Amino acid sequence: MEWKHHLPPAGGRIGRRQALALLATAASAPLGAATFGDTNVLFIGNSYSTQMAAIFRTLSRAARKAGRIEALTPGGLQLKAHLANGEAARMIARGAWTHVVLQEQSQTASFPEDQVRATTDPAVEGFRKLCATAKARPLLFWHWAKTGGDKDNFPGDTYEAQRDRLGATFARLAREQGITLVPAGKAWDQVHRDHPDLDLYGPDGSHPSPAGSYLAACVCFAVIHGPESVARLSAFPGARDADAKILRDAATKALAP
Repeated sequence: MEWKHHLPPAGGRIGRRQALALLATAASAPLGAATFGDTNVLFIGNSYSTQMAAIFRTLSRAARKAGRIEALTPGGLQLKAHLANGEAARMIARGAWTHVVLQEQSQTASFPEDQVRATTDPAVEGFRKLCATAKARPLLFWHWAKTGGDKDNFPGDTYEAQRDRLGATFARLAREQGITLVPAGKAWDQVHRDHPDLDLYGPDGSHPSPAGSYLAACVCFAVIHGPESVARLSAFPGARDADAKILRDAATKALAP
């Protein structure tokens, strides 16, 4: 069976005024503009991580925790492709990273286990070795399911079914490879269930809205700086304080056992 992977559309994915405001704030300077500090984070992934990395940088600066933050997030790329093309390895080897956040392509991690073992597992292991050499801590990003699941590869799929496949994949990888998870998918599911009025998705039902990217960035922040640090984070442009607090609380709860 040929497994299908969606590439993001060219140009912006969200097309909302609040998204433009968010990106204008987050991208006011290049991701790597800050100097190396105590916490230096490299994001390796694809379009799911692009806004998250920019927001993480903005939150880190506002919290006075910004070192150097960079991102390598071309659309649709799997971790195995990142490993093969060499650019990610060169960035890691450049050194001084304290954390490297690894994000798999959105559909790949919910494929059948034998497919995941053939694609994602070797890539994660390869990145773990690169990080060990560079003395950086690898973190594996656990992402969310699409609103209707992955119907391209699983006819009749649902959000819940893809969510459960993703959860099983990331739990297994954490167990077998001893890698720390960034459980954004866990936080996402809580908000999706308990606060359906908070729209975490962009128009395609897959990529994150500004709120979804903020939630993911807060989970990353909690893993790297500790859950107690999240409560003091600033909101994102255009958001109600109450909504931002819901997202921060979900990020903190996601780290609970």
